[in-house]
Amino acid sequence: MGVIHIQKFEKYKKEGYMGVFVGGCVNRGEGSSFRAQGHAHCFKGSTNEGWICVRSKKRLFMANGKPSRLLWHELAHILSKAGHTDKWRAKMKELGQPLEARYKKKKRLAYRVINVPYFLPCGKRYGWVKKRV
Repeated sequence: MGVIHIQKFEKYKKEGYMGVFVGGCVNRGEGSSFRAQGHAHCFKGSTNEGWICVRSKKRLFMANGKPSRLLWHELAHILSKAGHTDKWRAKMKELGQPLEARYKKKKRLAYRVINVPYFLPCGKRYGWVKKRV
């Protein structure tokens, strides 16, 4: 299918968006394959910076004709020039897109790990183990 332009995204051209390549990766051409449903060339200096690559045309639009969540997700990467960071999350919010649970920031438990001796039943020290405190 090759290069397509999504009207709703044209206003983001000034911020680095270039277009959408369907059917492979813009770097390797039509028919090339990659694992994910899509990806963005979002990091400064990367080849073809600003392009969104999508494996299949069925991933482009929802049933109502609006751009898919995948496209919004990848657009947020291009506009924020970041991976799944706080900056990217803020851009998703700015674009009015919900975050999937797997991309929400996870709370970290407040504990430290220390080494403590491990003793055999006979009382002989066998080694060290890590313990949360």
